[in-house]
Amino acid sequence: MCKTASCGDGLVQENVEQCDDGANNGAGKACKADCSQNVCGDGDKGPGEACDDGNQSNDDACTNVCKLATCGDGFKQPGEGCDLGANNSNTGLCTLACNLPACGDTFVQPGEQCDDGNQSNTDTCLTTCKTATCGDNFVAQGTEQCDDGNQLNTDTCTNQCKTATCGDGFTQPPGEECDDANMVSTDACLGTCKAAKCGDAIVWAGMEACDDGNLSNADMCTTACKAPTCSDLLKDGSETDIDCGGATCAKCQQGKACLAASDCITGNCVTGICAAPQSCKQIRAGNPAAPSGKYTVDADGPGPLPPFDAYCDMTTNGGGWTVFYAATGADGQQPIVSNTEVLVNNPLLFQAYNAGIAKKLGLAAISTETMFVRSGGIWLRADKVAFDNTLQVPNTTSKKAVNLLANNGATAAGFMGFTTFNFAGGGDFGVSVAPDGPTCNGTTVTGFDHHSAAYRMLNCGCERHYLYSYSATVLDGDAGYDINTALGSWSATNVCSGEEGGGLAFYAAMR
Repeated sequence: MCKTASCGDGLVQENVEQCDDGANNGAGKACKADCSQNVCGDGDKGPGEACDDGNQSNDDACTNVCKLATCGDGFKQPGEGCDLGANNSNTGLCTLACNLPACGDTFVQPGEQCDDGNQSNTDTCLTTCKTATCGDNFVAQGTEQCDDGNQLNTDTCTNQCKTATCGDGFTQPPGEECDDANMVSTDACLGTCKAAKCGDAIVWAGMEACDDGNLSNADMCTTACKAPTCSDLLKDGSETDIDCGGATCAKCQQGKACLAASDCITGNCVTGICAAPQSCKQIRAGNPAAPSGKYTVDADGPGPLPPFDAYCDMTTNGGGWTVFYAATGADGQQPIVSNTEVLVNNPLLFQAYNAGIAKKLGLAAISTETMFVRSGGIWLRADKVAFDNTLQVPNTTSKKAVNLLANNGATAAGFMGFTTFNFAGGGDFGVSVAPDGPTCNGTTVTGFDHHSAAYRMLNCGCERHYLYSYSATVLDGDAGYDINTALGSWSATNVCSGEEGGGLAFYAAMR
């Protein structure tokens, strides 16, 4: 139009103007008033721009792409801790609210195990955003009883965060010696968490036979918690001494402790000590299996009579007979009342034998009956002892009523007596018939008529005698013994017809 080109004429002057919209040029327009294009960063908010602050900073309210700053635009603006744009994530390095990850923001971000958004250390998530665990030093309510922050099981809190108790399987000193996680009291660890031991009054199964809780061996459980035995080298159970005496063990030897005669093999308990047996009866009581033979006895115990060897008949009529005399039936042997000892022979074999008066009286003092034994097991028993103290007094006589029993069971009343008068021709000892009857010297009153000073313990010779001594030659010193009157199996041997007596072989014993 032949006019000078100018900005605003609607024509773009090449190399001078970037644009020219004529009347539409201006601020906020696509073409500004100076005919330059409105672009981001020119400080003029043009079409399509949310803002234009004329700078290239993305850290202010208007980004360098002329958009208003927002969380998620990829730029960290004031008020934002971060902005990774499309990479923002509540579980990443920048939250959707453009905040840096932080424990307590309720989001579980890298490095965190949990995040419950509170400041409590007693729930399942700690304030350090770590999952609550036993050993974190915080007690989780409902799941833990304690938490001491260590892995020790020997203190008051176990590594399972349980309060230490007996039975938890962990030994916590000083109150516990052991803990096997059970409450059984018969194993190595008691239900009180004390180590099982002998003396705790609880029987440790498989290890102890008993446990009575005391330190005595004088009962039915030893201090080693074993049942008493007769070979444990202890005085225990019912034993009266080490491994002997009492109800179950062998009888004690002489010198061992005892409570009763039955505790002693000697059959004699004196002031609590097994003493030498006083008689064969005591020996058999102490040992029923004791055989017949020679034994040492102490008839008066602690008395003046010393112990002496004696022969014992342990079988005849129940056994326990102490032999004090034996005759072979030959002439020239000692009479029953003699004090001259003959001890070298064996009376059980019907060899001549005689104990002294002191021994006879010692046995009589502790005996109650007398027996006369012949070969073949034939015997006669009187229910009284053969002697009393008259035996040691010269020129005296003793006699007593007795009840007699023969080995075949025959019984009879009788008299038994002895004398210390002159008896060299016989009549020193006899067993006669009762009741009394007429004799050549009147009627007897105690079984013997004493019709002759030389034959004092006889009735008119040898009448009615179960045992008598006689010699046809007065005072010849060799009177022997015979039987005039039988009693059952106790048969007569010589009727005293005037010939030399002494044909009976026998032994005499007391019990």
